[in-house]
Amino acid sequence: MSHFTRVPTQITDIEALKLACKRLDLQLLNNDYARGWQGQRILAPYVIRLKGAYDIALTRSGDGAFDLNADWSMGKNLENEVGEKGGRLIQTYGACVTHLVADKLGMNVEETVLDDGRIRFRLYPKTELNERLRY
Repeated sequence: MSHFTRVPTQITDIEALKLACKRLDLQLLNNDYARGWQGQRILAPYVIRLKGAYDIALTRSGDGAFDLNADWSMGKNLENEVGEKGGRLIQTYGACVTHLVADKLGMNVEETVLDDGRIRFRLYPKTELNERLRY
C-alpha cells in the first residue's frame, strides 16, 4: 500500500521551481525516484530531494501543472523543510514566479516578509532603481 499522497498545486514554471528549491536549500532532480515510507519509491519527472528519509515527487496533473506527491503523514522532515503540505515551498515558488515575470517586464521587485509569514511585493521600473542609486 502506497503512503504517497498528492497535493494539487499550480506549479508550471520549472525555472521558478529551481529558484524556489535553491532559496530553500533543496535539491531538484530530473527524472528520479522519490523516497517514501518503508523503502517505497515513485518515479517522477522531478523530485525534490530532502535531507530526511522522504522526498517529494512532482507529477503532472490533468491540467498540466505539477502536483506534490509525498508521504506527508510519516515524514516530519517534509514539514520542517517545505512547510505543512508543502506550503512554504509553494509560497516560495510564487515569489520566484513574481521575480521572473517582473524581470521579463523590465521591473525590479522589493520583497518583504511580514511577521505573519506573508510576503509583500513592490514592483517598480528598473530605471527607478537607477535613479535611487544616483542620490
